[in-house]
Amino acid sequence: ILGYPDDNYYLQTLRTFRDTTLKQDIKYYPLLLTYDIIGPQISEKLSFDESGKEIAKRLFNCYITKAIDAIEHNDTPTAVNIYVAMTHSLARKYNINTLIIYPNYSTIDINSLGHGHTKTRKKYNLNESI
Repeated sequence: ILGYPDDNYYLQTLRTFRDTTLKQDIKYYPLLLTYDIIGPQISEKLSFDESGKEIAKRLFNCYITKAIDAIEHNDTPTAVNIYVAMTHSLARKYNINTLIIYPNYSTIDINSLGHGHTKTRKKYNLNESI
């Protein structure tokens, strides 16, 4: 929405954080699975929102840059809390349920986590939420 290339510093930093920090700790698996389920829904709603560009600018300034700063300072809890706050804010705005039924984590392919793809949702039958 903001016109940044897919390989920009912000996305690359977030992807590296996902791969080197979040995927390495089972306590973050629910966060990654939640992203896979509701991330695409939020993205779709935001792309069709008449105010999408303004919302994206606000998200970038209020959340993304702050999360990047926390990541750069090796402050994982703050980065995660910023992401969770942003996600819940958007889920509320777009009326997206965030209560998810999770699978047995020992069966999860961690390489597929946190990419926001529906293939993860389908693979683990995560279409249903309470």
